[in-house]
Amino acid sequence: MSKTSIELDEHFSDYYVHDYLLILWPWLSSKTVKSFFEHGKVRVNNRPISPWSEVGEHQHLEFVGELSEAQAIPTPPFESTPEPTPIFEDHRMIVLSKPAGLSVIPDRDRQLPSCLSWLIQKELEERKTKSLPEYLRYRIVHRIDRLTSGLVIVAKTPDVEKALARDFENHEVGKEYLAILQGEVRPAQITVNCPIGPGRKGKMRAGFQNSASDALTTFTVLSSNKEATLVSVQPQTGRTHQIRVHAWAMGHPLILDPKYGPKQNSTFPHSAGSGDRLLSLHSYQYSLSKEWPQSRSFKCLPPMEFTSLISQLKLKLPPAYQSR
Repeated sequence: MSKTSIELDEHFSDYYVHDYLLILWPWLSSKTVKSFFEHGKVRVNNRPISPWSEVGEHQHLEFVGELSEAQAIPTPPFESTPEPTPIFEDHRMIVLSKPAGLSVIPDRDRQLPSCLSWLIQKELEERKTKSLPEYLRYRIVHRIDRLTSGLVIVAKTPDVEKALARDFENHEVGKEYLAILQGEVRPAQITVNCPIGPGRKGKMRAGFQNSASDALTTFTVLSSNKEATLVSVQPQTGRTHQIRVHAWAMGHPLILDPKYGPKQNSTFPHSAGSGDRLLSLHSYQYSLSKEWPQSRSFKCLPPMEFTSLISQLKLKLPPAYQSR
């Protein structure tokens, strides 16, 4: 059985061995790396070690077996899928503008591009000129739907990942979306306070069932006519499909939404062929808590497809949401 020596670096001495291996091998999933320890493949002096021991506790590590046995995260080429665009980056995080149609994480079969696969490619390319202490692993802390465009915040270290995940979980991250809803929404501001739970066929349900969780969303009208309304949306909680379900629950679903939106018909000709490519939903702004140092507020202008739909529907995008 082959053995591979694992290079150690004192820069990562306070990291768990599990987290260190994820940095060395960013193409591997956390589940795969955990399986290495479960099967005794990570050893010191030929003895299996705990994944939660610290790198600084060991003078050397070895891997028993072939790394090719592990399931790698494929990094498929972006041939027909738009790539994400970095809009901010520092030592803590990278903030991406995600195009509609691109997943945040790999799909179940790991055959389609994603924000994570793009970041893995980016890191591996940069390692050609990096030293080991500069290696990093990008860490997804929240998601938006594949068909939603807009902001995605990705952590660069375990500490930042934990802090961001905690803030998202505790609803301490301010979030603003732009959405185009069916029909004329009145009054000018509506707050929907309705639990959301799992439904059938991949949908979520609004209502008071045993498995439902509290959910709160505020919709503020920016522009409207009888056919459609452009709204600013502030979700106070982070339930799956929350904005989409609450828009549907108040009788004004997203005008483009294959799960919860209006059926395609002659009344909405602009929706033909678009429902499987984008939602009329854009993640516009995230504001971190005041405990974070600057920069902590990020904005992403809506993409051309979104602004074109606004024009088609004879709505107006306020100047505050346009390029300056």
